[in-house]
Amino acid sequence: MKKWTTVVASLLLAGSLIAQNYEDVLRTSEVFPRGNAQFMAMSGAMGVFGNNMSAVSVNPAAFLTATLATTKQETSRLGGDISAMNGNGLRRYAVELTPAFSYIKTKNYFPGYYEGGHVRGFYKHRVSTALRLPNMGFMVAQNTPNAGVLSGVSYGFTMNNQNIFDAAIRYETPSSTSSLTDAALVNAELFGVNYERVESFQDLFWHSYLLHKDNVGWFTDFTEDSPPTYGQRQTAIITRSGGRNEYVLNFGMDFSRYVYVGANLSIQNLNYSRQFVLEERDESNLLPILNNFMYRENVDVEGSGLMGKFGVIVRPIEFVRVGFAYHTPTTFFLTEEFSQSVNAQFDQNAGGKGQNIMTGSADSFNSYNYTISTPDRVLASLGCTITNMITIGVDYESVNYAKGYINTRNSDFAYTNENTDVMKNLKRANNVKIGAEFSYNMYSVRVGTALYGNPYVNSNNDDGLYRSDISAGIGMRTESGFYCDLACVKSTYKQENILYTDLHNNAVRGISRIKNTDCSLTFGFRF
Repeated sequence: MKKWTTVVASLLLAGSLIAQNYEDVLRTSEVFPRGNAQFMAMSGAMGVFGNNMSAVSVNPAAFLTATLATTKQETSRLGGDISAMNGNGLRRYAVELTPAFSYIKTKNYFPGYYEGGHVRGFYKHRVSTALRLPNMGFMVAQNTPNAGVLSGVSYGFTMNNQNIFDAAIRYETPSSTSSLTDAALVNAELFGVNYERVESFQDLFWHSYLLHKDNVGWFTDFTEDSPPTYGQRQTAIITRSGGRNEYVLNFGMDFSRYVYVGANLSIQNLNYSRQFVLEERDESNLLPILNNFMYRENVDVEGSGLMGKFGVIVRPIEFVRVGFAYHTPTTFFLTEEFSQSVNAQFDQNAGGKGQNIMTGSADSFNSYNYTISTPDRVLASLGCTITNMITIGVDYESVNYAKGYINTRNSDFAYTNENTDVMKNLKRANNVKIGAEFSYNMYSVRVGTALYGNPYVNSNNDDGLYRSDISAGIGMRTESGFYCDLACVKSTYKQENILYTDLHNNAVRGISRIKNTDCSLTFGFRF
């Protein structure tokens, strides 16, 4: 089973410094939800099972379905307070907090190509860790016995994590067969350079004395002779951090204990940082002048958006629930800072006569204000209980990433080509989540899995899958209302990072196997 992501790690294919592309749309649109430990242990397959503050991020009607349960057995099994059944207008409160720890391991291959089930090339291991707060919240549920068919209402606030961007990737080869300067050379031939200031990627290399021109044409230290002289050590490091959280105001209504309706107003907050460093070093003294150079690229994005979620859950028979939910598109108002720099060192004078240039450097900085509109989502859920001890849930989600688009917040630039690329490179993805819980007295054991469909039109993906999660956890609920849950989720996927293009316009890429392990512990109290 191979799950692939193709990421343009550095935007070296065009002559401008515009930094946004279809990868930004996908990253902003993707949701791999995290929340409290019960939700995570079941891989998020809780669209119709409630009394859970993270479940309302899937279906806004979910909190009521257990909080105002109709049977003593069902209420006890799902952690509710059985006094809620008989209370005349009784209110129930819930408050919880979930700290979590993430361990992210990458195995990185470079130069990489896939052949016969094996990735060939040099590989490096990288590990990163982080402490997080994926969930916290406060909810209120109240019976309304004198309101006719309206049996109860719930309202409250909760924060749930929707995506984690963290990863540390390192590619290295002791003897490269191409150079980052190849991309600058090709761009110079296509678009030229600005001899006065830095306005494009290739300008960085011209002003740092890594790109040259004579009567014949453009060349670099590597292509001055024919055939080109390569063999330098090449190291690329990609470091990503940040995430997407949602802050939810939830309201739900229970009609006669068999139909539940809910709605959310969700504030989405996103922050994302990426550092890309590529160093080339002539350790074997193959080149007469150039010793080494380093290219750096930094991207920092932050912003927020507003969306709505609507859901309904129906209980056609006592122990079966069917749910549907709709998540509206979100328009993120984003601010991005994008910087690039090149620093070079030479063994001999890199300038002309009368000059003594032993180092070269150039940099650029740009900021952008733009919006990204994410596609809407449609979700369906099915759940059942067996002997009041076993809960099984299945969630299905469909999202068409080709409907996302970038828009300017001023009249300086139109993203026509970028939005065309979104439609050409992204497609609809279908996701399935399955979870189960076994409860006995005050204790519970949970397992789950989530399978995410591939959103790319073209990828090295032969089974249609993009990412998979497996999860497990345990929980405890006391009669006093205190509860504690522990969960562990392991996510696995492969990522193909395009670093640059060579002289023949072939993508130079590395492949990373990424395994993300999240462990969370939820403390809560119902009263």
